[in-house]
Amino acid sequence: MQETVFRVVAEAVERETARTQDDHDTASHVELEAVIPHAESVLRNAQIGDNTFISIASNLRWHHQKRGRYSAGSVSERHR
Repeated sequence: MQETVFRVVAEAVERETARTQDDHDTASHVELEAVIPHAESVLRNAQIGDNTFISIASNLRWHHQKRGRYSAGSVSERHR
């Protein structure tokens, strides 16, 4: 039961975060702010599949980058 609920939630989060790829969906930039905590929670769960993890993580990166939060330089500097 829990695995099924998690899978449904993960799929919903993946669909919502994919909206960041549509530059014409400007409402998504604001609406995704409410989804981010859920997306981060899904990413921390061991039940998530590799492809779903990559999709959600990539979409979050694009969302944060579009919102001006992160740049490749600031991320790489933290890992030195």
